[in-house]
Amino acid sequence: MAAVNVDKIMEEVRANHALLDSCAAHDFSIPINRLSKQPIEPGMPTHFCDWKCSKCGGWVDHPRKSWYEKGMAVAMARLHWLHDCSTGQFDPQGYEWGIYRIKWENGKPVDVQCTLSDFTDLDAEMRREKGAA
Repeated sequence: MAAVNVDKIMEEVRANHALLDSCAAHDFSIPINRLSKQPIEPGMPTHFCDWKCSKCGGWVDHPRKSWYEKGMAVAMARLHWLHDCSTGQFDPQGYEWGIYRIKWENGKPVDVQCTLSDFTDLDAEMRREKGAA
């Protein structure tokens, strides 16, 4: 049995975390082989693969990809519920103010600064409104 080089594995883990930490918005759209980290051929099953970000090159396993995407969907729903960028109310730096301070380009948030709210009140109001609609 081959010896495991723990230092090499930890170096790879740290390098991957540095890539992931450097990326503002991941796109985990590239399925890769869990061991070799090489892309999986189109049409091949992706049940047991990892996912590579097309922007930063970092990779995550499937559960982390899934939770990241669910979190982004919730965050985007909150942004769009709170902010109607058709109002034209922007500060001199081009940010819209509300619970978030947001800079929009082409209808998409390019920079978001959050408050310290835990958002439970916001989520409750969004659910109430959705149920009433």
